[in-house]
Amino acid sequence: MAAEEEEEEEHVEELQFLDFTDMVQLTRGGCQVKAASLTRQRVTIEEVESGKRYDVFGHFHLTDPWWTVTARITCLKGKWHLEYYPSYSLRTRVKDERTILSLFFTKCGVHHQHQLWFWDSLPKTINLEFANLMEILQSRADVSKNKGEKDMVISIIAAINNSLAGQYMQNTLKFPHLMERLPSLLPRQFLHIMRSIPEKEVNNAEMNNEKQNESINNSMLEQLEQIIQTDVWKLGFNYLLRKEVKLVGCEATLEAFERSNLFRTIPELQQHALVIYDELKRVCWSKGHTFVDIKDLTGLRADKFSDESAWVSLEFLKSEKIIVREKTRVYLRRFYKYEKDIAMCIEKLVNKPPWIISLPVKEVLRRGLIPPKKERSSEQQDDNDDTTNPDADCASQSADDDLDSDQVKAATMMCENPVTVVSGKGGCGKTTVVSLIFKAAVNLQREVEEACKAFEMDQLTESDDTPADNIPIKPLEIRNRSILFTAPTGKAASLLKKKTQFDAYTLHQVMWSFYNAEKCKITGKPIDWMFSQVNVLIIDEGSLVSVQVLSSVLRMLMEYALLQKLIILGDVRQLPSIEPGNMLADMYNFHGIKWGIELLTNHRAESQLIIDNATKISEMGVSYKELEYDAVMCVGNGVTATIPTVDKRFIKVSLPRVYDRFALQDAIQILLKEGPGLKDHQNSQFIAFRRRDCDLINELCCKHYSKHSTKNHKNRIEFQNGDKVCCTKNGYVRDLLEQKKSEKKSEDEKEKKTRLCNGEVFFIGQDLTSIEGSKKTRSLYLDDLDERKVQVNYNEIMRECKLQHAWARTIHTFQGSEADTVVYIVGVAGRQNWQHIYTAVTRGRQRVYVITSEDQFIRAVKTRCPRRSTRLRELLQENLSKAKFTSANGESLSQQPPSQTVNQQQSSSTPARAPATFTIAHPNPIDSSPPTASGQAKGDFFAPHSDGEINEPRSETEPQRETSYSADLEFAQNYSWSSSSQELEDQDMAEDRKSPTAESIPSPQTSSGRDAFLAKSGDMSSQCCRSAPAASSPDSKRLNLTVDEMETPTKQSKVSLVDSPLGSMRLGLLKLEDVIPKQLFSK
Repeated sequence: MAAEEEEEEEHVEELQFLDFTDMVQLTRGGCQVKAASLTRQRVTIEEVESGKRYDVFGHFHLTDPWWTVTARITCLKGKWHLEYYPSYSLRTRVKDERTILSLFFTKCGVHHQHQLWFWDSLPKTINLEFANLMEILQSRADVSKNKGEKDMVISIIAAINNSLAGQYMQNTLKFPHLMERLPSLLPRQFLHIMRSIPEKEVNNAEMNNEKQNESINNSMLEQLEQIIQTDVWKLGFNYLLRKEVKLVGCEATLEAFERSNLFRTIPELQQHALVIYDELKRVCWSKGHTFVDIKDLTGLRADKFSDESAWVSLEFLKSEKIIVREKTRVYLRRFYKYEKDIAMCIEKLVNKPPWIISLPVKEVLRRGLIPPKKERSSEQQDDNDDTTNPDADCASQSADDDLDSDQVKAATMMCENPVTVVSGKGGCGKTTVVSLIFKAAVNLQREVEEACKAFEMDQLTESDDTPADNIPIKPLEIRNRSILFTAPTGKAASLLKKKTQFDAYTLHQVMWSFYNAEKCKITGKPIDWMFSQVNVLIIDEGSLVSVQVLSSVLRMLMEYALLQKLIILGDVRQLPSIEPGNMLADMYNFHGIKWGIELLTNHRAESQLIIDNATKISEMGVSYKELEYDAVMCVGNGVTATIPTVDKRFIKVSLPRVYDRFALQDAIQILLKEGPGLKDHQNSQFIAFRRRDCDLINELCCKHYSKHSTKNHKNRIEFQNGDKVCCTKNGYVRDLLEQKKSEKKSEDEKEKKTRLCNGEVFFIGQDLTSIEGSKKTRSLYLDDLDERKVQVNYNEIMRECKLQHAWARTIHTFQGSEADTVVYIVGVAGRQNWQHIYTAVTRGRQRVYVITSEDQFIRAVKTRCPRRSTRLRELLQENLSKAKFTSANGESLSQQPPSQTVNQQQSSSTPARAPATFTIAHPNPIDSSPPTASGQAKGDFFAPHSDGEINEPRSETEPQRETSYSADLEFAQNYSWSSSSQELEDQDMAEDRKSPTAESIPSPQTSSGRDAFLAKSGDMSSQCCRSAPAASSPDSKRLNLTVDEMETPTKQSKVSLVDSPLGSMRLGLLKLEDVIPKQLFSK
């Protein structure tokens, strides 16, 4: 065979759908399979019997002349084409065997001099073939007494063993059925499965591991060979391959069985099982369901299979644990487990001891959102510090009125709830609110630690008479990875980082960092995982997140990190993930616990018309509403187009009633030439529903902006300077700019690669070609016009990231991104519904064009969104309907009044991790800021409350408790997590009134470092409870107090408010009581 590639090279990609279970399987000896998208090649084939030659176009795995190919070919328009993937075997009884073997030696990398010596020394009586090649070489190495000759033979053997051609040849002799059947059953994984060792060369230090991998791979090939001979149907079920062969990430399709003529050789039970399984997968992936009604699976191929056979096949699939069946629902095993894992992790999260981030929410939002007005001079402030200022109170009230009440509620929920789901359109301030809250928390944490260190210095100075300048100061240990900002795509993560100033990662980066982290051989726990200290997980663009990804990330962070809070941001009206499931809608619409809130107010003045029209579009699934356009531009039918002015924000480009591709082309060209916002392609984006429309627009934009076509005369994609391009899949590439900077670094550091994410947009700054001898190397300098600049090898980035032009992108690929000006092409309505148009319209920040004909637009927006059959909401209802807070000793706290529950948790004797035991007395408490749901004392912002509980006598003064309970319960029911229903809490309060006891307030003293301080904190109405410590239990860390020192807790006006200690060298400004220096900061 002689081959000529029609494309440049094959694209190899890592497995894209590894979940948490797959990763665990791989760490325990499983085999990860890569998938290869084969190029279409023209191969010259010679028929064995007649000797006739054919030039055949098709996908060939192996094209070397020592292979025999068995394939079906058909003639179309005078050209021969391959019907399906062929099977392979080694050629035998070849006339010119020496020539074929010489080509084989060369492909294996055998030295030319060694080849000449081998052929000269080979006896003419030996009939050398591939079948006996390795045996002859090994025998000559064993009997040779000449050291030089023996070394040459060993060198030939090593070259064959370490080359891909040699591996394929030897595995073909060992496993002939694999070479015959596997190329057609698993065409994309075939080449990787047949490799015995990795493609790279290894050093001596890695040789043992590579030999172990080779042994594992040989065992896997033996098992596959046995399966093909006995139970070939097992290759159609991924679960069975992972269970029996430890082969992760591949399975044969029903089409592969049928086109390879293997389907009819399978028993009828397994045939019907494959048909049902294929239909279940098809429906789930095409419609987004996680389960299918059983009646939709029992009538398949009725002419061949009976209904009784269908029920038997379903029972067979269930017994093999391939599917899960519950009543009339049939689940794919994976998606059943994903939803169940999410519900289980959420249940564990809400049942953890409550962790409240104590912040003056309104003050934080006021400082971050409302522009500062003229402030009084410092002297005027000092004069009025101790007096009541009515003007200041009015100004504060006015500032509070300017705040968005929904944002205040959302911020409060983030601080208090274990789970918060925030929905809203673009411009409502979701990311702004979350960034302000956690920036304030981090800053306040830093200031408290600085104050504690300053106090320690003062104490050491007073006791040791050591000059303050000579006291060593340790650097602050802020847990900068406690807050994890994530997004489903690289572009969304980049935007999130830019908006929040926090490091942001894609969810796949979190998963792969876990997979690549070194694991403990006994427990499997990752060692030095970069996300092991995460307390808060924030997910942006939640509508794009699949149940598979969320379940994997939650399991990792729940089992191997310190997760305490989950915050999901998104828009429930946008398109859901293209994978099965409807995570954001199920989480938001769960009514068991009020953890969801919608931000309704738009805070972008320039996009108000866009938001108003988006709201109308979201309601069109029920009834059609006319959109409000501030300009209409008609194109086609001989009408002269009127170009809108710069001040127009929502513009309709009206096409003829009958869809005309030429009219669309004219509209695009007019907009490119004169349309406001489109002269600069850096801040504008075309979006379409169909790839065909994207290809047309990219061609027009490429000619307009870069003055060339998207493809050259060989029909290959063409890139030049100034082109707008994007990555269409995640990949790792070498950054040549970093390599130039690291010439003196180690080889490992040089080989460190840069991750480019799917959806990242770049502009080509330079198209460079370097010449070294006779070799030319092409590289591209890519700039995202923000912070990222990379120079990459052209072939590498095309292989790993599959670069494409990006002036126009489909709505699914652009979801999660934004642009100042967006142009959406509706085209033919087809399968579009209002969600597609809504998602596209909300991508525009300042201006939106809608190119459509009236009929197609009405048809699209009137189409209702198909309902996805999912179970996540039901599982949350089942798991959380009886959810209760529990203490460390297992006693339920959910039926206790909130303030009592928190107070008991504060008095815990066994902290879970760095318990919150100190607070800051603000100099000017803000009356209007919302109180905490439980009246809890404010504490360490990145430390959850302790798990333990101490049973203490309760207060006999009940009326004063009722006031705080009623306020707390009212707020908790409206805004934050409630551990049980209102009815249960009222019953408990009634029982408490019947048996009055003394309520305990935690002691201001503990024995651990700067976490040993508890300032007196009151409610937000400038009232506080006087501390009333009780006698300590045997396991308590409290100091023993006498009965005389105990007081009944009563509410009083706070006295002697002091200035904030933030930035001060004197920690005495904090409300500290009875500090014992020897206990301070003890380890």
